[in-house]
Amino acid sequence: MNVLPRFITHNASLKVASLAAAIFLWAIAPADPDEEQSLTSVPVRVQVADLDWTLAGQPEPATAEVRLSGPAREIIQLAREGASVRIPVETVTGTDTSVALRRDWVTLGGATGLVVEEVLPTSVRLQFERVTSASLAVNLVTTGELPDELALAAPLRVAPDYVAVRGPARVLENRAAIPTRQLDLSDIDASGVRSVALDTTGLSATLLDSREVSVEFDVQPAVEQEFLTVPVRLVGPGASEYEVQPSTLPMRLRGAQAVLRSADFDELVYEVDTRAIGILEVAERRTVSVVPAGVPALLRAVERPDSVVVTRPNEGGARLGGGGLSR
Repeated sequence: MNVLPRFITHNASLKVASLAAAIFLWAIAPADPDEEQSLTSVPVRVQVADLDWTLAGQPEPATAEVRLSGPAREIIQLAREGASVRIPVETVTGTDTSVALRRDWVTLGGATGLVVEEVLPTSVRLQFERVTSASLAVNLVTTGELPDELALAAPLRVAPDYVAVRGPARVLENRAAIPTRQLDLSDIDASGVRSVALDTTGLSATLLDSREVSVEFDVQPAVEQEFLTVPVRLVGPGASEYEVQPSTLPMRLRGAQAVLRSADFDELVYEVDTRAIGILEVAERRTVSVVPAGVPALLRAVERPDSVVVTRPNEGGARLGGGGLSR
């Protein structure tokens, strides 16, 4: 009895002959032919292991030409994936040095049959600069205002309020602080915590122990309090030569109830800058703007007068003084 399936035994001699022919053709068929090609604009990258130094700018030149030999398909594949020349620098001995490029610094990806024949140029120039460490204060940058119905019950709290930075000495030597990206207060509708990224403009070559901070905010319903007799004060050159009418004005402040209860209003005034008055003849009157001053933190002035009348009195004439503050 024949135990082999019929599809194997049918035309068995023909199938054996076909298999033998395939093996023969495979054996004599030429392999992927070797070629020699050049890759241009291969980036030169530098890896600095010396922690006291960093690279100052790009290598000169920043790209190289790499001549390769090997299977054409591997050269094509490498051209698609991208090669690079990676220069390892263990120890820096000076700010300016020239490094001879070695063939084994060329990264070939997964290619195993390629040989680096030559790298041009044969050397590149590297410039280094000293690295230093610093602790920079975090400056919170805000934009917009809280919705009218809300007010801050405490100053915004930033954590951490300092960040450790390590980078080129020329970048850090004149820096004492680092700003955040803008926090839009108009988006806040309740107490909470938000993450805000640091603004690292100009610090791309540095290492930071944190690239964002947490901002905690405590908001409460806004209430108002009115002050009926806020003094008007002349400030600036020649302030004693003028008098202002009226000498007091009302002011309404808005903020959280807790802040209004605990704030010190002793310095609350309206100010008139004499530089905005110009030249006044005796007895001449002029309307000038006033601005609130001495407003306690976390409060703001609302529904307030915006101008007063300033005169230059006769010599020896009586002058109006500021009244006391009343609520």
